[in-house]
Parts: sequence; structure tokens; C-alpha cells
Amino acid sequence: MELIKILTDKDIFGTDNFSTVAKPKPRTRGILLDSDGLIALIYAKDFGYYTIPGGTIEEGEDNKGAFLREMLEETGCQCKVLSDLGYIIQLEQNPAKQNRVYISFCFLAQLVGEKGIPNWTESEKNQTLHIEWHTLECAIELIRQTEPSDYDSRFTRERDLLILQTAYNYLQEK
Repeated sequence: MELIKILTDKDIFGTDNFSTVAKPKPRTRGILLDSDGLIALIYAKDFGYYTIPGGTIEEGEDNKGAFLREMLEETGCQCKVLSDLGYIIQLEQNPAKQNRVYISFCFLAQLVGEKGIPNWTESEKNQTLHIEWHTLECAIELIRQTEPSDYDSRFTRERDLLILQTAYNYLQEK
């Protein structure tokens, strides 16, 4: 799997003083295509933003297995991995929290069977999340138009745009 980018505060805020290396937190994210070529996006109505599905890799899971589990939980869909897209390292120096290091392993997948119902946690349900299906180009534009106001959301936006653009480039080459 290739490195897509090391995303730091310098990319988001123009400054970078990351000095403390925290234990990396592995995550998985990706693009899920349906039979019409639309991709799954999660819309958080209460916060007014879009994100791509994914989450934390649990103890004992491999990257691909965690991705398949997260897609089922967050979209309600079974899928098969078409390709790995690479990985992104995030070095965050959130002033309100401790420095954090996230590694997001990214995949492109195809829906298998019918679209299902997400199995969100209570916290996720309380955020009034729902799944929408959009073209890849539309998804890029929806996320690009998002104006995140908090530190974490700025990283999420940039990470998701990198993954979407990588998927777009991959599909254009096919």
C-alpha cells in the first residue's frame, strides 16, 4: 500500500510544530461504489457536513477486514474490495487535546447484493446521520464546499478529499 500523504497542521493551518509523537491509531476508510457507479457518503445533518465511511481498526483485525466491517456497520452494505488506494498519516497538534497520530488505510470497494441499513452506535444515531449516494465528482464537490469550523473537521475534510481524489484518479486510469 502506497503513502498518499502525511497530512499535518501545516497543510491545514500553515504552521507545524509537531514534536511529540503519539502512538499511531490505525483507521480504515474508503469509497463504496454501487452498481450505478454512485458512492456512499455519510451526511451529518446536525453538523452540516459529509464524510466517507470508515472507522477504527480493532485489536486483532487486519486493514481489509476492518474496512469490510466498517462498511457494513456504517452503510449497511456488504462489499468486496477492488483495490487498496494507499494510506494517509495525520499528525495532529490540536491545542485543546494531546498530539495525535492517525493512519488511515484506504480502499475502493464494490457493493455486493442489496443496499442495507447502517448499524450505527447510539452516539452516531444522535448525530442524525444518514447515507446518501452520489457520483464521485458530486461527492468531491459536496465535501469541498464544506466549511468546517473546528480543528478535527478540517483534518477530516482534507483527508476525505485526498481519498476521493485518489479514487477518482484510479478509476480514470481503468
